[in-house]
Amino acid sequence: MAGKFYDRRDELAFFSDKLKTLKTGEMIVLYGRRRLGKTRLIQKFIESGKASAKVLYLFVNIQGEQELKQSVARDVFEQWKEIIAIESWRDFFSYLEASSEGKKTVVVIDEFQRLKTISPGFITELQHRWDSALKNSPLMLVLVGSSIGMMRKIAITPHGALYGRKTGQMQLNPFRYVDFREVFASKSEEEKVEWYSVFGGTPYYLELASKHEKLEDAIIQEALAKQAPLREEPKNLLEFELKVIARYNSLLYAIGKGKRSLKEICDEVGIRRTTLPPYLTGLQELLGLVERRQPMFGKQNLGRYELKDNFFKFWYSFVLPHASSLEIGNTQPVLEDVKQNLPAHTGKCVEDVVRELFVLYNHDEIKGVELDFERIGGWWDRK
Repeated sequence: MAGKFYDRRDELAFFSDKLKTLKTGEMIVLYGRRRLGKTRLIQKFIESGKASAKVLYLFVNIQGEQELKQSVARDVFEQWKEIIAIESWRDFFSYLEASSEGKKTVVVIDEFQRLKTISPGFITELQHRWDSALKNSPLMLVLVGSSIGMMRKIAITPHGALYGRKTGQMQLNPFRYVDFREVFASKSEEEKVEWYSVFGGTPYYLELASKHEKLEDAIIQEALAKQAPLREEPKNLLEFELKVIARYNSLLYAIGKGKRSLKEICDEVGIRRTTLPPYLTGLQELLGLVERRQPMFGKQNLGRYELKDNFFKFWYSFVLPHASSLEIGNTQPVLEDVKQNLPAHTGKCVEDVVRELFVLYNHDEIKGVELDFERIGGWWDRK
């Protein structure tokens, strides 16, 4: 998979259409959690957009403000072959205003949320210049960020510095199963579902997994081995996005173990029911790792919480419970657990795949059978 670009057709079409009709300012916010391929998507858009526009790509490293100014000036020289001196951000935006006058221009700022800490003055100057001039020029400004919470605070929520200025936003999500199938096209349908149940739809995880012919090898080398790149991935993601991860980690573990109702989760984690909602909201709305499902024709209070991401389901079922064994390099008992229980784990994933396909083909046909429904879901009661 490395080096090859999969899917994201709708996302690419969105950016291409914006560029094609660009006459006045476009401020587009692209965000999503780490490893989803935001930068790769933007690179693909840049490749296709260079023929019709000037394109500048800026990456915000973790560095001091002065180093950042030097980096931006260097990027301008390397990509546009023009020399500018940036003493203040006013200099940069004056240059950008003049440069984009009458010419379609695309400026991408990757890891934009870092500016909030490194150089808040950049955001303040952008706010001012956008309102006074840039919004009237043929400039397409793409703000890319992997901290969902910070990007929302800056550009989406009502109190954000750039609120009311964006002309488009996109939250990038993992691949659906129908998209995932393209990555593992040579495998049987049964194998595809099995691999999907382990690695889910996150492009980076799939890039790692696709290096292996056998699923067992992929699990060992990418998730279980002491130096495996995904060994601590869920914990690292939580630490990147949240301040205190212990409670969130406990909630995910409880749900992964099969605790679905609020009461079951509270009893497992040992917290009062009234303190639970903010944590669940963070996992649902901020990271998209948890969802609440309602029974068909059931009561509101019978809702159940589920982990949405297949790799997180796998990690909290098979990796975290065996952390001590894995720490000393003893993968064999973990593999035995995986071999014994993976069929049941995959079976639960099949239900989600079927639901996804039904929704995708609603008002259409599958194998000659026309689908037409208003609601889809499971049913359960208190028992």
